[in-house]
Amino acid sequence: MRRTADARRSHHRRAARLALPAALAVSALVLAGCTAEPEPMPVPTEPAPSPTPFREVAPSGDGQLVIGTLLPTDGDTAGVAAAQIAAVEVAVRELNDNGGVLDEIVTVVHRNSGTEPGDELESAFADLVDRGVDVVIGPFTDALVEQTLPLAAEAGVALISTGATGALEGADEGYFARVVPTDRLQGVALAQGAIADGAASIAVVASDDAYGEAVADGVADAADAAGLDEPTVVTVSSSSAAGVAAAADADAVIVATSTALADITAGMLDDLLGAGLSPASLWLASAAAADYSGSLDAGALEGARGALLGAEADDAFVERLLFADPFLGGFRWAPEAYDAVLLAALAATVIGDDGGASIIAGLPQVSREGAPCTSYGECLQFLIDEPDAGLNYQGLSGPLGLRVDGDVDEAAFGLGVYTDENRPVRDGNLLTN
Repeated sequence: MRRTADARRSHHRRAARLALPAALAVSALVLAGCTAEPEPMPVPTEPAPSPTPFREVAPSGDGQLVIGTLLPTDGDTAGVAAAQIAAVEVAVRELNDNGGVLDEIVTVVHRNSGTEPGDELESAFADLVDRGVDVVIGPFTDALVEQTLPLAAEAGVALISTGATGALEGADEGYFARVVPTDRLQGVALAQGAIADGAASIAVVASDDAYGEAVADGVADAADAAGLDEPTVVTVSSSSAAGVAAAADADAVIVATSTALADITAGMLDDLLGAGLSPASLWLASAAAADYSGSLDAGALEGARGALLGAEADDAFVERLLFADPFLGGFRWAPEAYDAVLLAALAATVIGDDGGASIIAGLPQVSREGAPCTSYGECLQFLIDEPDAGLNYQGLSGPLGLRVDGDVDEAAFGLGVYTDENRPVRDGNLLTN
């Protein structure tokens, strides 16, 4: 372990001064899968809800929370990284303006992940570990996360990703969480939207890869829960798009093709519309919800809908971001990065330990049940006023009910509605229910 025994004892002396949050941690922390004794009720009218399961871990922190970022600061994604780095700076400033975490000032270290797995990522992560980080915001993509996961488990460092949405090998080791819904949950949201719109039958046009499979599985889950027949799934690849028009017989068609099939997707959409499918019956998963103004006839997709990733930043948050970085050209994914920092800080506070495993273990305790709060200061005040109530941090990026496995079980996507220019324009949200 990189924490010494003296450092741990020093940390526990500091944590003792946070009597109310520590008491909350002791009362709330139970083994995953266990249930608490229900409060006696004179006349129960419905089954008592099961408490949120938690993971019990040994303290490993040194009492000072150090946050790292591991984001791609060069190449095509540099703008996305800049917005998230500014958001992390905004969040850390908020933490320190409210006294820090565990009575200590929070520090932050930024490193470039690069855009592809390789030595650059490994070297950057090693440097963060050398600088004593407890939690890393990032990496952003599935492939980068998968390379980093074993390194994080070995170092005892938590990873909280703002962009990895796929199924990840090694994500169940207790050092990983994400503040974005999975591809499977996106399938649930799309299907629920179609069903709420009146669809009694659903077809899925999915790419022959993990993304298409995950979205299709989510659609099947939602259809089953609604009592509908199992969706028809048409799988396509770069070498075959046969049979797509047959999906037009369904009340709703969900297109879940990867970005690698962008040109083929445009042709498939044209085939579906040519077979008589109304644009209003089309629902496009995020990777397929692209700009088709240059590939389809004007008005072809008008009324179709799509899921858009990344929460919108409101005016007040944009002002804070621009104070941190006046040269930002966009704000996408900034709310998610801000939420990741606040969740990590609140988890460390409630558990009374800043170690990586403790932070991940504490996330369900601050994001699911208890007093709703929207800022670090407000959440701390709830811990003082109602130490036994728990916390339910309400993030800038939408629902954040984190489970013990580090995944969210609610989702909020932007709802894109296609105009007569065949471009999606954000018009509200697409939520799971």
